Amino acid sequence: ELEALVDDLEAVADAAGLDRFPLLAASQGVPVAIAFAVRRPERVARLVLYGGYAQGRLLREGPDGRETAEAIFTVIREGWARRDSPFATAFASLYMPDASAEQLAHMVEIQRASATPEAAVALRRAIDAFDVSDLLGQVRAPTLIVHADGDGVQPVSQARVLAGGIPGAILHVLDSRNHVFLPQHPSWESFVGATEAFLAEGD
Repeated sequence: ELEALVDDLEAVADAAGLDRFPLLAASQGVPVAIAFAVRRPERVARLVLYGGYAQGRLLREGPDGRETAEAIFTVIREGWARRDSPFATAFASLYMPDASAEQLAHMVEIQRASATPEAAVALRRAIDAFDVSDLLGQVRAPTLIVHADGDGVQPVSQARVLAGGIPGAILHVLDSRNHVFLPQHPSWESFVGATEAFLAEGD
C-alpha cells in the first residue's frame, strides 16, 4: 500500500541521517514522494517529479484502463522471468521505445533480478491503484514536474494534473516518448539541466 512505501522512504531517510533534503522521484515513486512531502513537510526542501501521476491507471481510465492493465499483467506473467521472451522485450520497449537492443536487453535483466513475476504483478496492481489527487494542494515544497510528451506509460495529462494541483509547481515537458531516460536522447540533457537549475535555487 502507498502508506507502507511512504514508511519505507522515511526509514531510508532516517537511516541516511537526512534531516531536510531535496527529493527526486520517478514514475510510481511520484505519488510516494508526494505523500511523504505532505506527511513530513519540514523534511522536504524541494521536489522533482518525473514521469509520475496523481491517479493510477485503474482509477483514471475506467474500463479501458482495466483492460490495458490486465494486458500488462499478462505480459509480465508470461515474460518477466524469461531472458529470451518476446513478452519481456515488449514490456521493456513500452518504457523506452527508442532504446538500443543492448539497452532493452539490460532492462530485461534488471526486471529478472528485481522481482519474481508474481511480485511484479502484485506491485503493478498496487501502483495502478494509487491516488494522491486529494494531497496535491497540501504540498508545500517548491516543485518541478518533468514529463515526456509522448510517454506511453504515464500520459502527459497526468503531469498537468500534478502541475495544476500542487501550489506553484513548474511544469517542464520534454520532447520524447521514453518513460525511462536514455543517455543518447536529447531529453536527457534537458532533464538534467532543468533539474540542476531548479535545485540550485535552494530553499
